[in-house]
Amino acid sequence: MRESGPSAAEQWDERDRAIRDYSKLLESYRVSYQKIKNFRRLHVDPTDLEAQQQLVELEGDRHQIHLSLTEVGAKINRTGNDILVDIIRTDRTLEELGLPEFSILTSEDLSGGNWNVDAENLLPGETYKPRVQGYRFDSEEQVKEGEICLVYDIAPMEGDYWEPKPAFPADYQQKLGRAQALCQSFGGRLFEDQDGYHHDDTSVFITGVILPKESLAKTAAFIREHPQELRLGEEFYAPHQESEN
Repeated sequence: MRESGPSAAEQWDERDRAIRDYSKLLESYRVSYQKIKNFRRLHVDPTDLEAQQQLVELEGDRHQIHLSLTEVGAKINRTGNDILVDIIRTDRTLEELGLPEFSILTSEDLSGGNWNVDAENLLPGETYKPRVQGYRFDSEEQVKEGEICLVYDIAPMEGDYWEPKPAFPADYQQKLGRAQALCQSFGGRLFEDQDGYHHDDTSVFITGVILPKESLAKTAAFIREHPQELRLGEEFYAPHQESEN
């Protein structure tokens, strides 16, 4: 007699456990990477062999967590690109890809009218839980499933409730110009929009570039190769300050 497989309820319970495990591993990875960053700041001498060995061990721990993320992620259909995006998004900046001044927002963050953004610190929201249960995205959303928004600027909305205006930073034109330059030289779609304006001060205007998830690592490498044209910060603006103002 042929044995029956797990019931639909059992399969759902197993998937639910995998989702919870995946979220816990993302947080473990974030904590592990933070330990590595803190350790590197405190131990800058490359001839300190004991410190270098400790760093190797910390990196090994992070690698093991990444392997676990890959294993558990496969159970809930997270690809390598999905996992990289989830890691970067959980950390809230692209420091791991060598671009600490950048961040990303996902289609989950930007769905609906109240975006998952930390308006006080002008960063992606601190809490991030990727949807992995077949959620259907609104076809009218600017950032589709499988895409990300590479953030060039997050500006809080200020002023009257009926006529709110973005409080752009002094270097906004440089940021906008570089976002446009990335679209022209590498590809992507310019994103300029605000979330639904509320009576509180949490509304924001976001400027960025929409890209496929799978191009994140290549895009970061391209930006690192062209810092004077595409990166953000006074050290990159200086040679072009007059022409961009």
